[in-house]
Amino acid sequence: DLGIRATHALSDVTETVRNDTSRVTVTGLMRSLKDPEIQYSVKLMMGLLRRLPQILAEAD
Repeated sequence: DLGIRATHALSDVTETVRNDTSRVTVTGLMRSLKDPEIQYSVKLMMGLLRRLPQILAEAD
């Protein structure tokens, strides 16, 4: 269920990004880090990336 929901969310975000004409700037990125949801998301992605080598090693 989680994988299906994540796939749907990725599809929705991809469509949104394709239609967004605004530019991403360093200042905008730094400002967005104040958002608690962005902080949570960054921490989540960093945690997954830290574990990725172990996950890949165990998949062999």
